[in-house]
Amino acid sequence: MSRMKIMLAGLLAMLVVGSVASATASAAPDGPWFRHPEVGKQVKWLQNEEKEIEGKNQGNFTLRGKVLGITATIKCETVTAPGLIWNGAHQGEDESKVEFTKCFTVQPCAGTAVEVSNAEVYSELQWKYAGKQSELNEQPPKQQKIFDVFAPKKAPEQKTLEKGEKIARVIWFEITFPEACKIVVGKFAVEAAGTVAIFEDQHQVTHKIIWGTAAQVDPQNQDSKEATLHWQFPNPTEFHHQGVQTKAQLLFAGNPAELEGTIHIKRSGVGAPEEFGTFNE
Repeated sequence: MSRMKIMLAGLLAMLVVGSVASATASAAPDGPWFRHPEVGKQVKWLQNEEKEIEGKNQGNFTLRGKVLGITATIKCETVTAPGLIWNGAHQGEDESKVEFTKCFTVQPCAGTAVEVSNAEVYSELQWKYAGKQSELNEQPPKQQKIFDVFAPKKAPEQKTLEKGEKIARVIWFEITFPEACKIVVGKFAVEAAGTVAIFEDQHQVTHKIIWGTAAQVDPQNQDSKEATLHWQFPNPTEFHHQGVQTKAQLLFAGNPAELEGTIHIKRSGVGAPEEFGTFNE
């Protein structure tokens, strides 16, 4: 082989190695993950290995927003959320059915019972985004908190707002005010209107969804027999995973809305009780 060919071959090899190293260095971080103790060490659950969970609120669960131009606050005394959690290809995931009962108005028409429909949701572990571009590729994130970000299972729809703006939205659940309220009467939707995304479930089936709200998970990076999901006013809306920024936005009767409350999650079914946790790595 001529000297020129040897030099070209060497240069090509360097370029290939360099490109692979660059691709590896710039790969988006996977996670957060569900992990648990096993035989004296702490490991991730296998991909798509379902684990049953049950969830129940502690204290009232609150929705705050506006309906027909009137400030509205709804409280529910009981919220349950049985479901499944697993690790997907890139992060921890969940599906659950949320049931709201013993719900009433704080305002308007204080103390009036309202009906809140059930909600079927997917969720995904993501990190809180503080707006720094460097966060999107940090391996793994060190300072950002882990959140469980929720989306209705229903497919998004394109809707046009009063000002002509088009936005993707999907109904999460509906609240019915009875005639006894008088000030507000009828059925009004609570919708997700954040980032449109593709969610791959534990059966490797993809679904088009919209992120609607998120709860901080505690404890983080440690195992416990019970995890806690916290919604607090004001609700954070910016998150990230796999190097991509996402937004979770909630609407009530077409207006911005927020949730406040706490749900405790623990393992149920086969293998319960069991310690587990959400981890950056």
